[in-house]
Amino acid sequence: MASSGSTGEPLDLRTWAEGLVLGDTLADKLREPGAAEDRGGPPLALPDAPGRPAAWAFSSERAPFPKAAELVAPRARGTMLHFFANHELLAIELLALGLLRFPETPARFRAGLVRTILDEQRHLGMYLGRMAELGVAPGEVPVNRFFWDCVHDVESPLDLCVRMGLVFEQANLDFCVEYAARLRAVDDAPTAAILDRILADELGHVQHGLYWFRRWKDPATSDWDAFVQRLHLPLSPARAKGGGVHRELRERVGLDPDFIDRLEVYGRSKGRPPTVWWWNPDCEAERRDPAHRPSAAVAALSRDLAALPWVLARPDDLVLVPAPPRLAWQRHLQAAGLHLPELATEVGERSVGSLEPWGWSPRAEAVLGRLRARQVPAARRPPPAGAAFRKDTAAGWLAAWRPELAWLAGTTCTRWEEVAAAAAELEERGLAPAVKPVLSTAGQGILRRVEEGAVRRLLAQQPAVLVVPWLDRAADLSLHLDVGPERSRVRGFTSFQADARGAWRRSQVGRPELGLEPNTVRLLQQSWPGGLWGLGSELATYLGPKLTALGVTGAVGIDMLLSSAGLLHPLVEINPRWTMGRVALALRPRVAPGVPAWLSLMRDPGDPELLPPLVDARGLWTAGRLWLTDPVGAQVAAVLDVAADPPKAALAG
Repeated sequence: MASSGSTGEPLDLRTWAEGLVLGDTLADKLREPGAAEDRGGPPLALPDAPGRPAAWAFSSERAPFPKAAELVAPRARGTMLHFFANHELLAIELLALGLLRFPETPARFRAGLVRTILDEQRHLGMYLGRMAELGVAPGEVPVNRFFWDCVHDVESPLDLCVRMGLVFEQANLDFCVEYAARLRAVDDAPTAAILDRILADELGHVQHGLYWFRRWKDPATSDWDAFVQRLHLPLSPARAKGGGVHRELRERVGLDPDFIDRLEVYGRSKGRPPTVWWWNPDCEAERRDPAHRPSAAVAALSRDLAALPWVLARPDDLVLVPAPPRLAWQRHLQAAGLHLPELATEVGERSVGSLEPWGWSPRAEAVLGRLRARQVPAARRPPPAGAAFRKDTAAGWLAAWRPELAWLAGTTCTRWEEVAAAAAELEERGLAPAVKPVLSTAGQGILRRVEEGAVRRLLAQQPAVLVVPWLDRAADLSLHLDVGPERSRVRGFTSFQADARGAWRRSQVGRPELGLEPNTVRLLQQSWPGGLWGLGSELATYLGPKLTALGVTGAVGIDMLLSSAGLLHPLVEINPRWTMGRVALALRPRVAPGVPAWLSLMRDPGDPELLPPLVDARGLWTAGRLWLTDPVGAQVAAVLDVAADPPKAALAG
């Protein structure tokens, strides 16, 4: 019964399995068992590593996996198969180890492992043969022990079924389809045919794992919950799928629709410490008053929009939410071609990368500060200093950067008499004065009329106020920067609409001029030498060192104002935090060029039909509505309207 690669007489099952795990020649790995009875025996002591031929010895060196565009070259395809061959070799060793570590498992289970091992041996042989034809020999590519480290120490046969059958073998369903398609695209039909044959076997391997998983798991627990409960980083459901989830293959092996639905929308790091995002929209109110207690409306905003940072996050990040999101809403986003990060109520005990609240505040420091002990050291950075959040800080910088615009920056005042004098000076120049608190958010607290009683009450709540000229708005703009310790980058501009106080109402997702009247666009183009991007570069260069000196790194939004007379106020205020404009900018690549799209908040959205936007041939959105947060049961939801006028039901203020 020996395979073509085997030597010697047929072996009993235990001796055969020991050779598969501990043998150090390729012949040991490819040998088949004899017909002798499976006599079991004591569990094998757990080895730190399998025996390996010298060409397949584990290496700490990491080789790059060939990119799709590189597969046109035969050696790149051979290199790819070298990776796959190591995976097959690991599967042989790990399944044989399962036979030896769990000798008391049912005969049917053990027979299934043996059949799977024989399949894996055949796959390894096919890969080795095709590698040789493509000019790649064993040992030319470093191989790693990742699969071994994830599986070899399982504590039960149930865990073996989960990690091998429902994680790695299930992911192979997708990878076989995806890489066969890539190989056909470069006219490599022979290698694609090998993957087709392997796919047929993988279906059976997943079925075997699923059958025994269901036999051994708690029957009162759903398949999905039992699956997730038995996984620990670096394994997660994210590793049970490829670039896409091929639903029909999973249906063929018997996975239930709910399991497949949840796998499709599942996002989680495959091992990289995730960035942890937390939505705290009242961060600036906390800066003004550490004893701040949010109103009912702000509490609803915090709860209902908790998932919104997913727009800014990477697929392997984590967004903290108060409750698990509904599957129907997640599928709505998936149907629009989006991939959600992990949305979780807690971080668990894993290591984390950077911490990204909407904005740093006393509460953010308390909530996220508990994670610092588990942060990757390179990602740690202290919260910004309080001066970074004061409006008079930006005013002082504007006056120093452009002295000719100092009158736009305003005058910082701490007493009523100073306010009255500064207001009188503006009125003498024919300008309407306004009083602006130095600690505020969303246009709150601005006084359009300079009255002593109101000003004194405001001064009692604030360390200072700014007396500024009130300009008639033609357009509101935001410049978005990534501020770094060595260099600050311009990420882009967005335009937005504000209410009478200057508070944000909605943002244009497309290029900023899409939301403006033609005459306003003309004024904007002429408002600054070098145009908007020249202005952005100047501000990034000037403000970057000043912001980093105050501990500000990462996302920063700078609000600008174009007056009806064509005057551009380049530094109305600095927002050292994430902003709705930055959310709009993150969505821009998904919207077809030239198509207007508005990001807004909607009150009482009800229970709308969750249809994805229409797309063009490139998959870019051309029309429709996308619910960025779940509308069902929410008092307010974030919504993107594509190719439409700003929604009339948008939340004001």
